[in-house]
Amino acid sequence: ALLSTGVNVNLKDYSSAALGFTDVAEGAWYVPFIKGAKLLGIFSGDGGKNTARPTENVSRAEVLKFVFESLKVSKNYQLGFCSSSFTDVFPTNWYFQYACAAKTYSLFTSGTVLSPNTPATRSEVASVLYKLHTAGLL
Repeated sequence: ALLSTGVNVNLKDYSSAALGFTDVAEGAWYVPFIKGAKLLGIFSGDGGKNTARPTENVSRAEVLKFVFESLKVSKNYQLGFCSSSFTDVFPTNWYFQYACAAKTYSLFTSGTVLSPNTPATRSEVASVLYKLHTAGLL
């Protein structure tokens, strides 16, 4: 919700029509946010599964994707070339470029590892947003 609001999306325009996700309840409070994020290219759900997992935790890697894709939409931010990331992130991972940007901006204080599949805590998300704000991106 915070990211969709942060990119100035009129969510009222995105509250109807099928999303194509089998686990999204019609009329649920989160539908406008999921639809807005999907239409903007910020969110695509689980590849090939037609699921969004709206009631589950979000991993650190997923948070990074949401944040940097939101910046792409709102500020025309482009992920730069990166050759080095966390020791537990590899160039073949779908989130490699997001992790590289996270390392560049020191978004996680976990040292040399990201633990990309670990659920992100609220405090981590707040810290990520604050650090991007102080870097002039938000």
